[in-house]
Amino acid sequence: MQFKTKDQAHHFFNLYGFIAGFQTVVAHVARTTSKKRNNDITKLTIKCHRYGKPPKKKTTEQQEAEVDKDIRKKKGPKRLTNVANKIDCQCVMVVKEEDDIWKIIRLDLDHNHELCPGQSNQQFSGHKYMTEMEKALIRTLNDNNIPTRK
Repeated sequence: MQFKTKDQAHHFFNLYGFIAGFQTVVAHVARTTSKKRNNDITKLTIKCHRYGKPPKKKTTEQQEAEVDKDIRKKKGPKRLTNVANKIDCQCVMVVKEEDDIWKIIRLDLDHNHELCPGQSNQQFSGHKYMTEMEKALIRTLNDNNIPTRK
């Protein structure tokens, strides 16, 4: 499959992820080293948001020490978090620019976790598409110490 720009390729994989039931993340970007091309992006790796190694398990001694610290602190209820569990998902799409055309050079759509296509409220949480005019307005408001909520 071919695209005119890298943004079109990224949007395509985001849309596929939305339909299939997973979120996407730009995991790696390769840039040129020539001064003529001004450090342009030539290769883009987009992965499932659950890529990466899971955190290491703690030993029982470390868990007991952590519990002892928590008992002494007397904290309130545990805070909710938005952090996604990493389970080393292998889903990936790699696009590369060749002669001003972005081509998919690698595509692996196998997941090692359940997909949730019906839960659209969790999809696109980190992919807010804003126009340049909206970004400029927010920068102007921030420069003048005006909160964006007003």
